Amino acid sequence: MKYLNVFILMFLAVAPYACNREESPETEEKKNIISLESEGAFNIFAEEHDMATADADGYTNGYITAAIGGVLDNTDPITLSLSEDPALLEAYNKSAFGAQSYQYAQIVPPDRYAFENQTITFQQGKREMQFKLRVKTVGLSPDVSYFIPLRIDKTTASEYDLKKSTILYRIYLKNDWASTLAIPKYSHIGQKTSIVLKDNEFVSGTTTNTSLEKEVFPVSANGVRTLLADRTVAADENRDKAYSMWGIRLSVAADGKVTITPWSDDPLCLNITMLDTDPDYPNRYELITEGGKAYQCFRLYYSYVDADIATVYYMKEVLRIEEE
Repeated sequence: MKYLNVFILMFLAVAPYACNREESPETEEKKNIISLESEGAFNIFAEEHDMATADADGYTNGYITAAIGGVLDNTDPITLSLSEDPALLEAYNKSAFGAQSYQYAQIVPPDRYAFENQTITFQQGKREMQFKLRVKTVGLSPDVSYFIPLRIDKTTASEYDLKKSTILYRIYLKNDWASTLAIPKYSHIGQKTSIVLKDNEFVSGTTTNTSLEKEVFPVSANGVRTLLADRTVAADENRDKAYSMWGIRLSVAADGKVTITPWSDDPLCLNITMLDTDPDYPNRYELITEGGKAYQCFRLYYSYVDADIATVYYMKEVLRIEEE
């Protein structure tokens, strides 16, 4: 009888604990748990910023979404705020690139972005809200991966999802002709004529047909960057140096007229002159249709001088890509 009483007491003590454990999943589902919308192990959320939509100050808009989980609506307002945490991007860079620091992503400079609302409040029954931020895209390099690393600073919610309490907000640049999200490759078909001079007198000349694919990068609301003529960047070549030496900017006016200028401000890097003497290469951008397909097309004609000023090149080229 003594042992039976002990057993009954132990059962009574354990039974409520077991019941609580069985109810815990349902309790978890009822909780209002906050999370930030993102993907992957590092909680990345990527967004294209269309440079053509920038306001008068050069800013484009972006959004970060926060959501409330649980089967029951919140009965009280819940306030949530974010703060920057550079350590998040440091961890991402070390994991993704190791010691190759030249590939590291960078934080958007603080003077180039601002939150319109860094704090949000979920009113009763509200499940999803967004933080709005403004990013000044003009001047950002198309060769750099830009992030804003953020974490939940504080919230009046009882709990938030620790695994979704941080976000690496990634910025991609975009305009009507290119995007850094998926760098487009335009087909290049051209004719390059080289004129060799000596003491400013003609020595010889040759013309060759050129055909290849060229990457095109967005750099402003109406401008893109590429390499001139049939230049490409080799796998073992320094990209910054290549674009400094041989990069060109194509600026498109509202009427389609294209202005060609060197990418680098250094006058020693590239001497380029636009030519308007061939109606088939009028230095213009246009949409064309062939075989029932639409193509974005640049028709360009220009000359440039080699670094030793011994050879002058005349380049007629067509850059085009099928419109999506």
